[in-house]
Amino acid sequence: MGQDDLLLTANWLFTLGTAAWLSWLFIRQRYMFIKPSVLLIAFTHLFFQWPCTLLWAEISQQLPNATILFLIVHLYTVVTLTLTMFIMRKEARQTWQMVTTSPAIGWQEARRAIILLSAIAALLLTIYFIYVPPRSTGLYAILFDPASAKMAREHSLKLLTNPLPKYAYFLMLSAVIPLLAAQASLVIADNIRRPLLVMAIGVSSLLLHWDHLKARLASILLQTPLNLTHKPIHRL
Repeated sequence: MGQDDLLLTANWLFTLGTAAWLSWLFIRQRYMFIKPSVLLIAFTHLFFQWPCTLLWAEISQQLPNATILFLIVHLYTVVTLTLTMFIMRKEARQTWQMVTTSPAIGWQEARRAIILLSAIAALLLTIYFIYVPPRSTGLYAILFDPASAKMAREHSLKLLTNPLPKYAYFLMLSAVIPLLAAQASLVIADNIRRPLLVMAIGVSSLLLHWDHLKARLASILLQTPLNLTHKPIHRL
């Protein structure tokens, strides 16, 4: 068994171990997820550990020393998750109890805020699309051409020559959308009674669209190494 096979096996062990650990925390000690460190680990697990494991064959071919990436991704996740288990557990439990025992936010109470924020977001988005065609946005590039996402975003900002749509764009991203997402998330969280079922639906959807997602992840994750690898050599 070569080094690549050993690292691939270790990738799977670390990734599956972290997945089992986070699942156990979600089922038995859900209050830990109120800690920013645990949320950060969960995002790292989803967006770095799984791509690093599933795309290891491509990564090991493109990076000159893939072991460094392996150590950074997995050791950081495991060490941080281990340390956070012993830090401020009591405070996290108390905060979780305060949040979960507060009155639920129903649709009737949040309807006005959600409708108002949605209307403002739609208005700002309309102003933005008057100056920037949908196919020229960074979001469109991320979905259909990830390799050119950065260039598309810069190009879309250059199209905002008028200060009004530029201010509308940044106001929508920095204030309206976060408030709308937070309000909607609170309503959904308070009205969902079967979180494990929701997780199962999410995992099933991920598996159904995995082939398409894998191609996107490979393009995004390997974008920089590919550019470095295929950089032309100019001889003097």
